[in-house]
This record gives sequence, C-alpha cells and structure tokens, in this order.
Amino acid sequence: MIKINQINLGINRKKGTYKANIVIVKACFTDCDAKRNLFLTSKEEKKYKGYKSKVRRHEFLLGRIAAKIAASTLIKEEVTKIQIDSGVFGQPILKNSAKENLQVSISHKKSIAAAIVCSQEHPMAIDIEYINDTLNYQTIKKQSTLKELELLNNVSEHIKYSLIWTIKEAMSKAIKTGLTTPFQLFEVTYFKKLNTSIFSFRSLMSNFSQYQIVSRLTEEYVMSIALPKNSQISIDTEVERNSFINSYEYG
Repeated sequence: MIKINQINLGINRKKGTYKANIVIVKACFTDCDAKRNLFLTSKEEKKYKGYKSKVRRHEFLLGRIAAKIAASTLIKEEVTKIQIDSGVFGQPILKNSAKENLQVSISHKKSIAAAIVCSQEHPMAIDIEYINDTLNYQTIKKQSTLKELELLNNVSEHIKYSLIWTIKEAMSKAIKTGLTTPFQLFEVTYFKKLNTSIFSFRSLMSNFSQYQIVSRLTEEYVMSIALPKNSQISIDTEVERNSFINSYEYG
C-alpha cells in the first residue's frame, strides 16, 4: 500500500497570491518499486538502477513520487512529463514540458518522504523526520544553544530534538547550503505554538530574518517548512489516500 497525503496551499502576500503543494508519501520498498514505471523517466530509471543500496533506491523513489504528484497537481501535467534532475550541489531541479517556473524541495527518511512544489517567485523548503527516531539526540542537544532549549522548554523531550532538526534542515535547504554550514548559524530565536489545523509551531531565526519556519506535528512525524516571513498560509484542500492512485488522476 502506498499512502499519500496531499495538502494544497494558498499563500497570501500584500502584492499577490501564490499556490504550493505538499505531498507526503509513505510506503514499503516493494510497493514503490512495483509502481516506479508510472513515475520515473528513462533518465531517472537509469539513476535509480545505479544505486546499489536498497535503502537509497527506496528513498529515491519515495521522493520522486512525492515531488511529481505535487508538481502534477499544481500545473495539471502528467507525472511522466515531469523530471527531477540534480543541481551541482545535489539539490533537486524540477523540469516540466509546460515550462512553468517551479522549484521543488524533497525530504525523505526511511519509509516516508515529503515534497513541496512552489513558484520560484516564492521559495519554500521542507524537511521531515520521524518522532522517536534514531537521531543522535545528544549531538543535536550539544549543538543547540541554551536559548533554543529554553524556547522549546515546554515541548516534550521525545519531540524536541526532531523538531529542532527539521527547523534547521528546512532553513538550510531554503538557502541551498544544507547543513554544511555551522549548526549555530541556524539558531532559533523565536518560537510560538500555533492553534491551526495544519501547523503546530512557528519559528524565526536571527540570521535569516526574511524567513519563517512553520512546523506540523503528528503522532508519527514532525515536518517543517521554511518560507518568506510575511507570507500567510491557508489550506485550499487536504486529501489523504490509503491506497495507490493511478498516475492519470494527476494529469
């Protein structure tokens, strides 16, 4: 079974509105592999077969499925006409025959992946982590500042470090460096719990004052999205499917 959770977002700013799509995919390797011909181009298939590790193949497939469903829904194009290439730093580059100026951010962890597709005019980036996963909590704790730990003091211990990690990872993807830069550069200086149906927290960083990071918390995972600070997000639709939906439904 391939579980798909799709969230279509509306984004409001003073000078206009934007659309963005989030897709979260959860599935075992066997189910993904059986359906890969519905999603992968010949170039992507070659890259997929080049991975020797089953884990890497699994993550690659999950990420491509999530990204292509998100893009297909946004621009009404068949998933097989959408290709995800890699930039010089390994970042995903979305190409489509409709020539829409879109960008994609992908995150994967074991049997789950998340992708967000948005306009290049309004950059966004995503990260997802399982709660209670085997993240090196002690390492993250040592690299977290006292201010951050104080800000997140009311967040449960088993959630806190996954949350901190996704916040910083999403921000690092937004500026396209990844966590190759010092962890402290992404210090969280503002943290607030939200009462919305989709996002649980909002964070700010002193070194990237033009951005905000919003985070979603479920019983299973935490997901964070970095986006421009003054943007207001609303949900257009949210759909969850517990079985595989054929590719033509996204065309």
